[in-house]
Amino acid sequence: MKNILIWIIIIFLFARSELFAQSLPNISIFYGPNLTTLKGAPFNDRLYTISRSLVGVSYQFQIKNNYSIRTYLAFEKKGVRQTDLILLDTSKTIILDILTPKSKFNYLSVPIIFNYTVGKKVKYAIGIGGYAAYLINIKDILEGLNTPKITTKRELLVNNRLDLGLSFSSSIAIPISKRLSGHVNLLYNRGIRSFAKTSITLENPVYTSSANLLFGISYSILH
Repeated sequence: MKNILIWIIIIFLFARSELFAQSLPNISIFYGPNLTTLKGAPFNDRLYTISRSLVGVSYQFQIKNNYSIRTYLAFEKKGVRQTDLILLDTSKTIILDILTPKSKFNYLSVPIIFNYTVGKKVKYAIGIGGYAAYLINIKDILEGLNTPKITTKRELLVNNRLDLGLSFSSSIAIPISKRLSGHVNLLYNRGIRSFAKTSITLENPVYTSSANLLFGISYSILH
């Protein structure tokens, strides 16, 4: 309770400060596709990228001149495709089907990016930061040419629910009106905490990886 009160006081003082008053904060909504997989030996040769998506909101405020901080709250869909399985008949000479195993995992993600921005009207930014994400669920999917899709919800006993990682971004913002602007953002999230906690992955951890192409609209609260 004491820590909560301290944070409330800090936020209250910051909201009344001159820095906040001059920061021209803005709120954005965004959505876009991503390419996502798992990285890490010895599984790299058996793991492949799939396309999913990311949607959310963000809040940005200026720190000083060209520097700003942007905080995201995102629903991030990640996943991975594994090596195809070949199903043979009993004689092992005839291919009955080719099965494609996939895993899809959904996160509630909070990246925090420190940005450097240039430009007067059209603004260009690059940024680096980190993220924390909470694993909501995992679905394992098996689908073949002659086999109907089988979807199984995985128990999360062997997976770390909390994912931590690094975030890198670059963006362009184009003004639409006095308060509105459209933006395109490349956001790459790379996990640094192992996706699983089994004995194999403790020695050879695997990490989430997603490259997101985001399209959004920003609204300046102050102008």
